[in-house]
Amino acid sequence: MVGVLSGCVRVIFIADTLRLGPNEALLQLRATGVKCIVMLTGDNLSTAQAVADELGIDDIRADLMPEYKVKAMT
Repeated sequence: MVGVLSGCVRVIFIADTLRLGPNEALLQLRATGVKCIVMLTGDNLSTAQAVADELGIDDIRADLMPEYKVKAMT
C-alpha cells in the first residue's frame, strides 16, 4: 500500500510468515523420489514466487480459481 500525504511517501508491506512444517513435508516428498513439486495457488504471482523460492518449489501456477486448480491436476 502506498500513500502520499503533503509530499511524504509512505509504504507499508504486510506479509504472512510460513507455517512450520512445509519444508519437512517437501523434503520427505523428495526423499520418496518426487522430482518436481508444483504449487497451485490463488495468490498473485509475486507472492507465490516468494513462497516457492523459500520452499524450493519447482513450478508455480498462480492466480488460480478453485476450478482451475482441479483442472491443473487432471
